[in-house]
Amino acid sequence: MNFKYKILGLDRYDNDVDQFINIVNSIPDDPSDDIVDALFLTFSNEDDFGVQEKVLNKLDQLSNNKFISGLLRNFHHLLEKSSEQEWPLLIIGRYINADDQTRIKEIIKASTENLELSNFLRSDYFQDEYPIEI
Repeated sequence: MNFKYKILGLDRYDNDVDQFINIVNSIPDDPSDDIVDALFLTFSNEDDFGVQEKVLNKLDQLSNNKFISGLLRNFHHLLEKSSEQEWPLLIIGRYINADDQTRIKEIIKASTENLELSNFLRSDYFQDEYPIEI
């Protein structure tokens, strides 16, 4: 079964929490783009009861190139599936909080290729939380 359909088909907030966490934990250090995309696609408006923290940790472990490529491919989904734009704010903001200058610079650089990302980083919503120079 395709990894994307397997992980997205789980009821990760109820009966399949342990299975979801085990699958996320088993993802290799250098996953395929399909796996990276599936991780980004797990974010939604549903209350996640902390389960998404495992996904965030896995995203943190990705190389900058893998992370940025995945973010660019999936940023529209993050905006669309997060009506209050909480997930894009948290996903990007965690690198600012951690003072991860390399990843922050890569995100800003990538925003030149993605108008939605650029607009989000420049938005009052984002800048009020994370006033960074774009």
